[in-house]
Amino acid sequence: MIDKDLCEKYLKTIFEDIPAKIVISKPPAGSDFFRIRAVRTDKGYLFEKFTEKQVFHEDLTAEKAAARCMDLISYG
Repeated sequence: MIDKDLCEKYLKTIFEDIPAKIVISKPPAGSDFFRIRAVRTDKGYLFEKFTEKQVFHEDLTAEKAAARCMDLISYG
């Protein structure tokens, strides 16, 4: 099982460095998505969530990106 507090700490540290792209290629079991990608934009991050047939997009500010990433890792 994932240590939620430790994972949140790592994600906040990662996003403080303003990465150009983050890819989650193996989301949790039961997730609707088989790949999740966060790409840096001028306004924050574009999250791309891939299913078998389509891609869902979500624009987030840099401040909210780490929390959203944690949600996707924990719950898909």
